[in-house]
Amino acid sequence: MTDNGGAWPAQTLLGRLPSPLRDRALRLGTERLRVPGECLVRQGEVGGEVILLTSGHAKVEVDLARGKTVLIAIRTGGDLVGEMGPLEVKPRSASVRACAPTRFRTIAWEEWERFQRDHPPVAIEFGRMLSARLRWANERRLDAANSRRVSVRVARILGELYAIHGRPLEVGVQLAVALTQRELASLAGVSLSAAESELRDLENGRIIRWGYRGCVLLDEPALRQRAENLDENPC
Repeated sequence: MTDNGGAWPAQTLLGRLPSPLRDRALRLGTERLRVPGECLVRQGEVGGEVILLTSGHAKVEVDLARGKTVLIAIRTGGDLVGEMGPLEVKPRSASVRACAPTRFRTIAWEEWERFQRDHPPVAIEFGRMLSARLRWANERRLDAANSRRVSVRVARILGELYAIHGRPLEVGVQLAVALTQRELASLAGVSLSAAESELRDLENGRIIRWGYRGCVLLDEPALRQRAENLDENPC
């Protein structure tokens, strides 16, 4: 009952669940497929379903004024998305768009609630998932409030992306998700020009290689060191 052999990242909801509950979750709802560029969830819609990704990758985006779009998260197979709207009975706060061929299950909120009631460990892991996402958002706010240097903020985001979406190569680790420099700047909460400058430094230091085929991590210890350099100097 899996689309990827059951090898979901440990950070995802499916990755957190024991095998029997994971198999039951994969029988909920209706299976669907989206190709890159297609929406799974649209901002502003009133939806009564949650989306359980079983394979692929999707970007969580917020549309701002004057047609500007901001990337706020990337989700992968094993993740649950679209939970905020039905949980709060409010319109959806963001769009979720496939950035690779993506399979998922659309699950009515009532069915998801019943599944949690029948299986308390699922409810616990659902709560932990929400807590982890809140913690991540709070950490980004603290980075901004404390004027963390651009080098720290970009290195932290890259480290998190590689931890979840990295694919080992013969030399280095490939980021499995296609990402523009503007999107990386959005995730890190820095300006595009600052992100571009930092990426050049990372390339010159042979820590990453950024090209049309994507971003490859060449020196993980060096990236980690930059992410942990918390000197309170403004960028």
